[in-house]
Order: sequence, then C-alpha cells, then structure tokens
Amino acid sequence: MSYLNSGAVYVCGRTIKGHQPIIVINVRKFIDQNVTLDEIIEVSSYLFDWIVCHMMIPGRIESWLIIMDLKDVGITQLPIK
Repeated sequence: MSYLNSGAVYVCGRTIKGHQPIIVINVRKFIDQNVTLDEIIEVSSYLFDWIVCHMMIPGRIESWLIIMDLKDVGITQLPIK
C-alpha cells in the first residue's frame, strides 16, 4: 500500500476516445524506494485486478494505456531483470 500512496504507480483517469484507464508508472520512485521484483509484482497484480474489476466493461473497454515516467532515470539505472 505504501507504493500506491507514494505515487510510484497510479491511475490518472481515462482516455477521451475509448475511455481506457490511464496508468502512470514512475520508475524513479520505485528505484528510490529499493523495490524488489516480488513487491513490484504484488503491487501490479493488486492494481491491475482493481482496474479490471472497477474500470473495464466487457465488449466496450478492454484495454488500458500505460505511461512509463522515466524522468531523471539513466539507462544504466533501469532494472534489467
């Protein structure tokens, strides 16, 4: 829950055309918090399950848009694993 409260990953609304949920992932915040891969999987699983249950409509809204915020993140800082 602390990662969701920190703004490392969040839903910022819907697209105008198609109404797909917009998910923002701030990579810098994940790096600063020394998040493990297991924690990222846990946070992602919770958030995506919530989105599927509360923001998707079968046959009408079946996809989402993900924005990766890489501001202040160098290529060597990206987790390769």
